[in-house]
Amino acid sequence: MLKTHLKPLTFQRYGNRFWKRFTSFDHTRYVTECSIVEAEAFPVAAAFPLVFRKTEGGVEPVALFSLTEARVNPFVSETGVWLAPYLPSAMRCPPFDAEPIPRSGRAKDTQFQLLVDETLGLISDDPRDEAFYRETGALSSNLEAVVTFFQGRMSSAQTTKTICDVLADMEMLEPLTQHEGCMIPTGCWGISPDRLNSLTSKQMATLTACGALRLVHAHQISLSHIAWLTQAQSRMTHNPGSKDVERKANAEGFLSALADAQTSETSWGQNSEKHACAR
Repeated sequence: MLKTHLKPLTFQRYGNRFWKRFTSFDHTRYVTECSIVEAEAFPVAAAFPLVFRKTEGGVEPVALFSLTEARVNPFVSETGVWLAPYLPSAMRCPPFDAEPIPRSGRAKDTQFQLLVDETLGLISDDPRDEAFYRETGALSSNLEAVVTFFQGRMSSAQTTKTICDVLADMEMLEPLTQHEGCMIPTGCWGISPDRLNSLTSKQMATLTACGALRLVHAHQISLSHIAWLTQAQSRMTHNPGSKDVERKANAEGFLSALADAQTSETSWGQNSEKHACAR
């Protein structure tokens, strides 16, 4: 996904500026999908269809919020409230984002550049808002919390890329155009059932060892959301006041168990959702 509208965080640009914590998800009203990381695969699968996209950087898993051509996110209420039972980690820290920096030397941790989205109306010159930097030029304590959030997410994103590279190398993906008669947006890919069933025990062991099998299972589970989301969006088209998308997918038996089992694995994201950027 291109991030040309984002500005690199530098003291020169933001040393004397401030940022506001977001209070509404209205800025996601026209966001119809979101890239995810492997650590949140099961919570995502408990709430949305999880499919794959092919990008310039390779294959990546995404959560689908809409299956229609309307290009409107049905999980955002008219008042900007997020209606789904789970919020993907990539959407938790506006006005901030990050992009990876190629590793150099012996660096072990994933390196990244923190970015700022100035189009959201969350950047100000008001000292009552959150400072980007201390007077010494060091990051403010609140911005350090944002950095910690992205350190966790970028590390998981690197693991996710490794997993998706394995899936691509093993030719596990096939075009996904429909599921049980329901159409899926153009350009989506899914796990080939035939290919999965033909894997040798050694190949299955490879998928298990790298964590790919978890992502495969999450994808398969998530496809159960396609039918109800299609029906809900159809009813919303004819009845704009419908609240069908407020269905709590995580209350559905085994899906709930899968999501709950991942709570500890995604704690870095959950904590950041509540404290890093939201008011």
